[in-house]
Amino acid sequence: MMRWRMCLLVGVLAACRAMPVTSDVTYFISNGLDFKQITLLNIIFTAAGMLLEVPTGWLADRYGRKNAIITSSILRAITYGGIVSTGSYPILCTLYFLFGAGAAYESGALNAWAVDEYEASERAKTILAVSRWSLGGTLAGALTGAVLAVERPTLPWMAGLALAVAGVVLAYGAPESRSKSSSERRGALSALFAADAPRQILRSRPLFGLLLFTMISQLGLACIIRLWQPAFTQLAGHGIEKYFGVLYVGFMAVKFAANRLLEAEVLNARQALVWGAVLSGLSIIVFAGNELIVFGIFLYLLHILGDGMKDPVILALLHNRIDTSIRATCESWFVAIVRVAELAGFALAGFIADATTLNTALVFGGILSTAAVAVVPLVFREDPATFVRSAPTKAL
Repeated sequence: MMRWRMCLLVGVLAACRAMPVTSDVTYFISNGLDFKQITLLNIIFTAAGMLLEVPTGWLADRYGRKNAIITSSILRAITYGGIVSTGSYPILCTLYFLFGAGAAYESGALNAWAVDEYEASERAKTILAVSRWSLGGTLAGALTGAVLAVERPTLPWMAGLALAVAGVVLAYGAPESRSKSSSERRGALSALFAADAPRQILRSRPLFGLLLFTMISQLGLACIIRLWQPAFTQLAGHGIEKYFGVLYVGFMAVKFAANRLLEAEVLNARQALVWGAVLSGLSIIVFAGNELIVFGIFLYLLHILGDGMKDPVILALLHNRIDTSIRATCESWFVAIVRVAELAGFALAGFIADATTLNTALVFGGILSTAAVAVVPLVFREDPATFVRSAPTKAL
């Protein structure tokens, strides 16, 4: 059972991340930035995450996952405080690089820290619990941020700053019971410089299949993520933009429901991946040909439900196959490789939408998301080592 302090830490970190997401664009526009400048900030954030994903995972393995989370929260606090304190665009760019660095520190380290507190039989339950608390925190943060933004545009950032400080305090007080031996530290060093982590992923057929499944899914999902806002604007007309925050909260609520389905053992791991890919892909294909806003929202919620089924299962299967000593490094390598597919999806979405139509790009993304089903048998292929095939049993 996850300790209450770790559960609270996961929820606080998620709420901190989500606090400004429903109002950050409008905040920057109100401060004189145009869309190109805002896009550049997002590019800097993504680039920082890609550059630092693997090194920060290695640092988490070598010097402790707790220290990585504390560093991440400090960087996020600096970013949020700086954003409301400066009017300089170059400083904003620097802050967004720190923002991406903080996200990279948290990626991999948080899951590795939580999973390593428990025995192998508890890993799947732990991943589901982390996912549940993360989604709950995201939902609470997004709702609170949307309400605060109505009162004053800077309030979501300040609330996020307070949560980042709370994250530092909670992380400092949370236990990290599995101290590392010198051999484990050397293993973490080898994982970075001798490529032990990517070798583990690529040489294991189930892990390689899981990587392919995730890359194909993310390639399609990136097309959809980039275009969902203009797609709803095209469907409902201008004016719906002010409800995007409400839609985002609804998306997180559906992801939370998907997590609960997995906890209730309604689906096993194979079924979750198959149904997740089919629901997330086919619903978008139908969405592209739909002209009714209510039915469109329903279809997009089905897409979110399918996507929410896949994420915890992918993480659980990944952590059941990787070495404890380089757990954060392995997840960081996995995420870094998948991000290449994500960037390719963003580029394809823009190219196809410009060259043809918005709906064509959505159909393309839906087809890719559905096509990931073809790789599922490889994920569950027999391997000399034991591999968990069933869904996680009821979590906390």
